[in-house]
Amino acid sequence: MVGRGNRSAVATLVYRHSRLVRLVALPAGHDSLSVRDGIILLLQGPTGPA
Repeated sequence: MVGRGNRSAVATLVYRHSRLVRLVALPAGHDSLSVRDGIILLLQGPTGPA
């Protein structure tokens, strides 16, 4: 999702089986690399990779 004037963006990650929706803030932009990096950080969790 892109905000007004393309100044902000949020990626969505949807788990179809559980219907859980996770939002990923994209402060660095909304190109494919920013989305990829944001989703990787989300999946790693607050403590980083195991």
